[in-house]
Amino acid sequence: MPDELGSVLDRAADREDEPAGRLRVTAPVMTGAQRIAPALFSFSARHPRLSLELTLTNAVVPLVEEGIDLAFRAGPVQDADLVARRLWSLPYALAASPRLVRDALEGRSRLARASLGSVPAVLSHPGAAWRLRRRDGSIEEVRPRAQFCVNDPRVAIAAAAQGLGVVCAPREVIEQQGKALVELTITGRTVEPRELFAVYPSRRLLSTRVRLAIDWVMKHR
Repeated sequence: MPDELGSVLDRAADREDEPAGRLRVTAPVMTGAQRIAPALFSFSARHPRLSLELTLTNAVVPLVEEGIDLAFRAGPVQDADLVARRLWSLPYALAASPRLVRDALEGRSRLARASLGSVPAVLSHPGAAWRLRRRDGSIEEVRPRAQFCVNDPRVAIAAAAQGLGVVCAPREVIEQQGKALVELTITGRTVEPRELFAVYPSRRLLSTRVRLAIDWVMKHR
């Protein structure tokens, strides 16, 4: 009943020419800050009758229970109660500080696959794995030795820049660090990219404001 009422209110608030009402959105911390938020700034300015709430979190938020209209998530999305629309692929890479490359990796930025389990790493949580793609397209997981663990990817980048370990992060973020980080390559492997999806509850009709927000982010990311 609450979902049905919410759909009715959505349709009443939305108009094709000028959507109105509240739009609650969640997105991952790193991608949300770098790509989603800037797009939503201009979207909010374009539609002043909308009240937009953005929450950046790497937690998987239950959309219906929390009253979230739209989420941006890394895939795969396998929840039958959600509709997932693929937006784009985000390249990832491994990187380390020049000091760590010099001292721990013997000056080498190209590593053998067998050595990855012993290099010091900055991880999102203990036991986290790096997903690597072989030349034949198959995926393997590597569990490196955690030197430092933190659940905020921005802090992970900072820790890697301080020489605490190798970090797995979006390539564009690594490049933004300039000389503070050196991208590493692995013989016969590449880091699996992350697929980003726009996700919304399947039990609700797609409101105009959600549809417009998805299209806007796709165009202005």
